[in-house]
Amino acid sequence: MKTDSIFYRLFQEYPAAFFEILGQPGDTAQHYTFTSVEVKQTAFRLDGVFEGRTPEFPTYFIEVQFQEDGRFFDRALPEIVLYLAQNERVTQWHFVIWVARPSLLPPLPVKYRLLSANITLVSLNQLSDVATKPLGVQLIDLIVCPVQQAPTRVSELRTRLQSVTEANRQRRLV
Repeated sequence: MKTDSIFYRLFQEYPAAFFEILGQPGDTAQHYTFTSVEVKQTAFRLDGVFEGRTPEFPTYFIEVQFQEDGRFFDRALPEIVLYLAQNERVTQWHFVIWVARPSLLPPLPVKYRLLSANITLVSLNQLSDVATKPLGVQLIDLIVCPVQQAPTRVSELRTRLQSVTEANRQRRLV
């Protein structure tokens, strides 16, 4: 899927975006390494894993879902459980699902409800007040915004990046 590679690159280049959209400080990313993980056995592939560099930071599994998938949880949760079984050092974990809109996912099946406290759904079509959000959230919004709005968003981001660059330059001079 095209969006997988876009988000993978975003997470590689700007991992703060993942944490910012969860409402956490972007600098939380410094405590993590990001990879795409293939789980052994039946070649399950997780979209991404943010592994804490030390045990006090939970592992985050991420799936980006832009297509309807009636068996999403039957596919994704066993992948995570298998990963957990193969990686004993992981003691805390969260599964973060980014969706274009919530209707793409089925309800969480009863058999997985015990895991619900570890699951966070982020609906990218419901981001609000994006102009006032951290840079990472604005980058994500640019990826998912309607095509006709993209030029305006790019212009706003460019202006913001120029002001950040100028502020950094001024700090270095002082």
